[in-house]
Amino acid sequence: MFGDNKILNKIMCFAVVICLFSTISFATEKIASDYSFTRGEFSTLLKQVLIEQINKNNTNWQQNMSDYHSVNYSLDNFNVELKTDTKNKSQDAGLSVNRQFVAIGLFDALITLKDCNYSSLNLSLYKKLKNLPVDAKSSFSDQQKVDFLVEQELLSPQFNNYDNPEISKAESLRLISQLFSYPFFIDCNNLVEKNVIDGVYISQVKPVYAPVGCEATALLMALKAKGYASDIDLSQFLDALPKTESHPACGFVGSPYIPDLEKKTRTTIAPTILAKFAQDYGNVVDISASTTEEIKSLLLADVPIVVYMTLDYEQPYYRWYELSNGEKRYWLSNNHAILLAGYDAVNQQYFIRDPYNVNNQDEIFEYWMSAAEFDVLYNERRYAVAVFDNDVK
Repeated sequence: MFGDNKILNKIMCFAVVICLFSTISFATEKIASDYSFTRGEFSTLLKQVLIEQINKNNTNWQQNMSDYHSVNYSLDNFNVELKTDTKNKSQDAGLSVNRQFVAIGLFDALITLKDCNYSSLNLSLYKKLKNLPVDAKSSFSDQQKVDFLVEQELLSPQFNNYDNPEISKAESLRLISQLFSYPFFIDCNNLVEKNVIDGVYISQVKPVYAPVGCEATALLMALKAKGYASDIDLSQFLDALPKTESHPACGFVGSPYIPDLEKKTRTTIAPTILAKFAQDYGNVVDISASTTEEIKSLLLADVPIVVYMTLDYEQPYYRWYELSNGEKRYWLSNNHAILLAGYDAVNQQYFIRDPYNVNNQDEIFEYWMSAAEFDVLYNERRYAVAVFDNDVK
C-alpha cells in the first residue's frame, strides 16, 4: 500500500489507530492522544499520502523526492492551513484537529493531486474536482471548501455541525482511506453467507448492576468470544475503565454503576478510548466510521463488533451537556451499546447479544434484527469497536 513505509502502512490499516502520539490539551481537560490527531500529525500524514500518490504513476516525481521545493505545489509547505496564535506567536500544530480542519486538509490534498497528477484519483472523483478554479486552494474560504466536499457527497453533512466538532483518529483515517482509494484491513473475499460467533453472554444488570456500563459489558463479551480476558469478570473490567468528569473522549464519564438521572453528564466512553483501554486485554481496534457493508463482512469473517446504537432502538435524540470547563456539547442522549455477534446475508439480519436484559434478568438477551432497521440507527454515528484474533494486524 505504501511500499516500504511500514509505519504508514500500519496507520492506514488501522492497526495503530489507538497507539500513537502524546497527550493533547483540550481546554482544562486532557483529551487522550488516541482520540484525535494533532494538526501537525494530520498535516504530516496527508503530506506522506500525497508523496505516495504523486509517485504512484510518475517516475519524474520519484527522482525529485529529496527536494520537495521542486514540486509546483510545494509539499514541504503543505501544512493544512496551520494558523498562528496571535497571543503566543507560536504555531498551533499541537492542537487537536476538528472537522473543519480535516475537511480543509482533504480539500487541499485532493486539489493538489488533481493539478499535479490526476491519474492518482479515480475518475468519478476527478470529474467532481476538474471544474474547480485553478486557484481554488487559495481563493476558496475555509467554509467554501467544507461546503464543496459536503455538496459533492465526499463528506457527510455533519462536517457543517459546529456543535459537535470533534473527530477521532479512526474517522480521519477512514476518510483518507476512502478518498484516496486505500483498501480496508481485512480480506472480505470468499466469506460464508451466515455466521454466528460463539461466546458467553454477560448481563450488565445481574449479578453486577451497571445500568450505564453497556459499552464495557458488550466489549468484554467480544473479548471472551475471541479467547481473551478469560480470567476477568465484569466488575474487574468496569473498575479498570479510565474515568473522567465530563468528556467521553477522556474516559468513562462518571461511574458505570450509577446513572445520571438528571442528565447533566453524558455517561459513556468514546469508542477510541474504549478500544485503547481494551488493548491491554486483546487485539481491539476502533473501526468507527465503517460502512454497514464493512461491518457485515467483518461479522462473516468471525469478528465480533461492539456498536453504539440507541436504547430500545428508539429514534435518536440529542441534548446539550456542559463540560467541566464550561464548554457545551450537543450529544446523543439515549445511547446504548450492543454486541454484534453474527450476520445472515441471505435474510439480511444481524445477530445481537444485548447486555441490557433488564426486563428478564435471568434470561440471555440475544436476538436477530433486520438490516433495514439496524443500518439506519447505526449510520446515525457509525461508532464501532472490533476484536480481532491475535494474528490479524
